[in-house]
Amino acid sequence: MSEVLPASSSQRPSSAIDEFFFDEVDAWEAAVERSCAPLRITLQPEHRLKATLIEQMFGELYLSRVTSVSCQCAHDRAHIRQGTDDAFLYSLQLRGEGRLTQSDRSVVLQPGDGALYDCTQPFRWEFRGDLQQLVVRLPRDSFNRYVKGAEKCTALRVDGSRGVGRLLTGHLRSLLDERHAIQPATFRFMAGSTLDLLGGALSELSDRAPIAASNLQTYHLNRAYAYITEHIRQPELCPEAIANALGISVRYLHQLFQGTGATVARHIQEMRLDGCARDLTSLPANTYSISYLAYSWGFENAAHFSRAFRNRFQLTARDYRALHTKQPSSALR
Repeated sequence: MSEVLPASSSQRPSSAIDEFFFDEVDAWEAAVERSCAPLRITLQPEHRLKATLIEQMFGELYLSRVTSVSCQCAHDRAHIRQGTDDAFLYSLQLRGEGRLTQSDRSVVLQPGDGALYDCTQPFRWEFRGDLQQLVVRLPRDSFNRYVKGAEKCTALRVDGSRGVGRLLTGHLRSLLDERHAIQPATFRFMAGSTLDLLGGALSELSDRAPIAASNLQTYHLNRAYAYITEHIRQPELCPEAIANALGISVRYLHQLFQGTGATVARHIQEMRLDGCARDLTSLPANTYSISYLAYSWGFENAAHFSRAFRNRFQLTARDYRALHTKQPSSALR
């Protein structure tokens, strides 16, 4: 007998859920619609469905681990017309082989590989062999703050064997495996780390993808985001250093950021402040002082860091750490 979750995509859980088992296609489709996107699932006649689902919310991100026998899954225009779920999905292949087709592209994923796809456009999956995937559901508005023109990166393979792709693969595996050990107060920081890694992986992907002339600004902006993410802890990171590394002018770099809602300097500062905030809640106060964390994230002036942190979070760094780690302020440095 299948153990089924409600099909409504608007009621996603806020805490860890046990594993659910399915042996009926209708029930499996309802659960997948809730955690990922509406799909029409087809099995080979000789196969009986054996599927499982584990899911967890981390802030605004929704993670699922799905396991099933080989099958085909289609998200068509009828599904799109029925729903208002404006999101991207990122699938990390854990077992079996999966072929994703969207628009005019098709990509084959082996275990460790990942790919992004768009819920507002039709897509199709074909799986060979028993499959397991980890799927991240990414609200479009949130994700677009990290990757501009993400639509151009759909159905392209993220290599999970090296570089940022390998870091992303390890992070996603650990995130779901450790879901019971992570405090709910830190979920939004886990979401931020996930978006940072995804943004970096997709920005690298755009470096290798064919570039249309009309998409040149998006290409350079994603390169800038990737460079900033990689060098964010270096105090010397500045618009001049970024422009020199990318082979563009400083003026053009500032033009790229005009439509993002943040200047280059503000984007760098907010990334550093977010990194400090994550470390304040996850690293022990008796080992890592506030000033140490500030300097480790590229701040060179303690007074400037204190003002910027208070403006960003409406709390001092000391009070922020005490609030989010439930440690007394007297224990902080």
